[in-house]
Amino acid sequence: MKGWQKFQGPRFFRGLGVALGETPVTLRLRPQDPMRVLRVVFGLMLPLGMMDSADAQSTYTDLTNHWARTCIENLAERDILAVFSSETFRPEDPIQRVEFASVVRQAFPNVEPVRDPVEFIDIPTDYWGREIVQDAYRRGFISPYSGRTFNPTQVIPRWQAIALLTTGLRYKSPENGLEMIEASLADWEEIPEYARGPIAAGIQNRLVVNYPDPRTLKPTEPISRGELASMICQVQEDISAIALVPQQYVASPEAIATAETPTAETPPVETPTATPPTPPTPIAAGNQRWQTAVLTNVLNFQPTGITPDSQVEQCVTDTTGTRQCESISASMDALELAIDGQGFIMASGHRGADLAPINLWDLRTGDRIRTLEGHRGRVGALAIAPNGQRAISGGGDGEIKIWDVRTGTLTQTLTGHTSEVTGLAIAPDGNTAISSSRDRTVKLWDLNTGEVLRTLENRTAAMLDVAVSSDGRIAASSSEDGLVRLWNLQTGELIRTISADIKAVRTLAFSPNGQTLATGGEGTIRLWNIANGDLLRTIARNPEATFFEVAFSNDGETLVGTVQEGDINAIRVWDVRTGALLHFFPTAAAAIALTPDGQTLVGGGWDIKIWRMP
Repeated sequence: MKGWQKFQGPRFFRGLGVALGETPVTLRLRPQDPMRVLRVVFGLMLPLGMMDSADAQSTYTDLTNHWARTCIENLAERDILAVFSSETFRPEDPIQRVEFASVVRQAFPNVEPVRDPVEFIDIPTDYWGREIVQDAYRRGFISPYSGRTFNPTQVIPRWQAIALLTTGLRYKSPENGLEMIEASLADWEEIPEYARGPIAAGIQNRLVVNYPDPRTLKPTEPISRGELASMICQVQEDISAIALVPQQYVASPEAIATAETPTAETPPVETPTATPPTPPTPIAAGNQRWQTAVLTNVLNFQPTGITPDSQVEQCVTDTTGTRQCESISASMDALELAIDGQGFIMASGHRGADLAPINLWDLRTGDRIRTLEGHRGRVGALAIAPNGQRAISGGGDGEIKIWDVRTGTLTQTLTGHTSEVTGLAIAPDGNTAISSSRDRTVKLWDLNTGEVLRTLENRTAAMLDVAVSSDGRIAASSSEDGLVRLWNLQTGELIRTISADIKAVRTLAFSPNGQTLATGGEGTIRLWNIANGDLLRTIARNPEATFFEVAFSNDGETLVGTVQEGDINAIRVWDVRTGALLHFFPTAAAAIALTPDGQTLVGGGWDIKIWRMP
């Protein structure tokens, strides 16, 4: 009898001439929904068993027995939930600000703008949700997070979501608002004082849905996808007089516990009767997890006595043996990150005033395991062997150090570079490493003996980064002259040289299958075909931006990069196949790292932020 649960209590459908009871209810249907009319009419004539079978089919595969299933499927059918383009809806996932903006934009396209657009400093021009955010802001459904910052991935608490909805819908706060909240919600005191009026307006208009207890709002908890959908349905009553949400969960002073249809007049900002709005461009299901990435921890490494505004002294010994020091800002402390092959241990290299430490972290808990000290000056190059037993680090002093990860013991110091080590990579066998340096050389090392196997490069420009393919056959190096060189790692022979057409190539990354090389630096991120050196795609192009690091996801379908663009510092995520920007994490990150399973993204700057992928 699942198909009949929505018809609790006797009903009489006059327009259809079907007598099911005594209480009259008018069926209101939109002119643009003739097929929906037929489905409703046909559904009422079906035998009960056939109704069960028809109702069992769902738009999403994870809504079986969910309390808001009817509502969610109805909104999905009208593309209001198009931002969640997937076979699963995940109704308990929290809503992010950009997702909220997309849903209300689709649900209430007739709401007139109330203010001019604003350029948010953390929403770049190529961000997939830029138009969505601007439109929702103009219509008054969402406000800046702070100043001119929008913070698109921030989750929204329940009280704020309700206040934003009622404000955007122009609901007026009732004169007895406080009394209404006290009579309707047991936890009303947890609602910020300035939001009580808008929430009272939501209660008055039967918009507030609290599952499973209508009197418990839990205002500070993030609103879920299912909860937001249910509140949208409470407003979208132009569909029919049949309640799409079980009315026993709707907050009200009377604490109504039986399902009945709202009788309030439909607000003037409902779904239009014209052509439905065009939904936002759907994002591939495989990449959608980046949309819903949630920041779960901040490690906050802060050296004793150092604050983001502090000045520290960085000292480097130059090629003549002279020690030179300069005062620098401590606001970007973490310079490099590396994660072991299992995704359990992460190393972070830092800028320091005297001894620049390397920190080892447990990524499962966020706890710092130990600190490794020994470099003079900053540590800007790190790598961990695939088996997680050995780590190597390169410092501003030109030294490369080998560490036992399990004990934190320094096992060897490799000397050979005469200036700062800028890049390190360990071959898959864990026994060979490649390094780049500002001394204009690239060297290949035997990590067991500490010997230099060969010097691959000795040019006139500083070397900035190195990378090794997943099969260990090819190495890549980049330099300040904008050239990238590919090497046969077994023989040391130069395979080819690629001109990246930029001043300096700061970062390199091989795709997991070893067929593509990503390069980034001054103004661009590009993808290259390893087999012939041809340009495959320009992912990003901005002459005012500098890209510091890039990394592929484990499936090779997405590329992550750190960028500084004027006053904006961020981590961006692109679709490798299309070049589309999938996500934008506004954070000052100098380094990034991905766990091998692709489920965790780490960004390092003044603090170290961790995003978990759903």
